[in-house]
Amino acid sequence: MISDKTIGRLSLYRRLLQNVVNDNQRNIYSHDLAAMAGATAAQVRRDIMNIGYSGNPNRGYDVKELALSIGRFLDDPEGQRAALIGVG
Repeated sequence: MISDKTIGRLSLYRRLLQNVVNDNQRNIYSHDLAAMAGATAAQVRRDIMNIGYSGNPNRGYDVKELALSIGRFLDDPEGQRAALIGVG
């Protein structure tokens, strides 16, 4: 089971990675992502290992693939039904 804090950090990493993709950067190291997220490189690596993704020590993580991998982990492919009651 993955903690709520890890889920929150993964969501943050995904948002940050989208900015990196928009800047046309192909790879990112854990220490760079950690600096942007206000975490440690070891924490970033642990969080990413929790979803089964691994990088390359020489090139870091593939930005697009990592963002997709986090998305597959966080987003239910079948969606989620919700109802809002008493809004408005």
